[in-house]
Amino acid sequence: MRKEFVGFTDWAIFSGWVNDQWTWDKRFGNFGRANARYVAAANVSLSFGNSLKEITANGYEDILRVAMAYSALEMLEKAQKEFFQKYSVDGGDLHFFPATVRSSACVTAFREEGSVRFREALDENLDSAALKNDLVSLQSEGHDVRCVAKGVRHLAFHGVLSPGTIGYGDSGKKASVKRVLDELYPVVLCAADDHFATWARNMRNLKVECLDNESTFDD
Repeated sequence: MRKEFVGFTDWAIFSGWVNDQWTWDKRFGNFGRANARYVAAANVSLSFGNSLKEITANGYEDILRVAMAYSALEMLEKAQKEFFQKYSVDGGDLHFFPATVRSSACVTAFREEGSVRFREALDENLDSAALKNDLVSLQSEGHDVRCVAKGVRHLAFHGVLSPGTIGYGDSGKKASVKRVLDELYPVVLCAADDHFATWARNMRNLKVECLDNESTFDD
């Protein structure tokens, strides 16, 4: 049974800090959007009725889960970057750093022969040379699978990926693609939640000044 999520674990810490010290306005809007995407990704469930074979329906759901999970992480980091554009921070240990998404099991499945169509679909359809290079490097070294999640998010939301395109299956060699997505989905969600928790807890000892000189507040 999958765990049901209601939002980032430390969302109350962050939203309480904001509400106590300032009004919730557009400066913090993308944190709310990231939290909403996290909730959606953590609870996504699709129904295709009887229109698709079960394995095809499962493939689309697995692709979408990963894409939505990465979208939540992506929005969180966008909100963090915008924060530093709008505020001067004094005290604490708050700074922007990109999240890492590590999974040995996901990497192992990604490198298997049965995942070749998946790897080829990413390489052939992604435009970013840097992202493609990261994916190539992952085939031989490293355990940060963020690049895989990012590639899935980009191509899924642009309508490129399908279970057939990536060689998705539940038996034989093709099962490695399902294992990649099954492993990737929860580790991306956990990475986003941990990343937000670090952020929220570090905010409690800060003095923050708005760079447009509207207001100053501290904890």
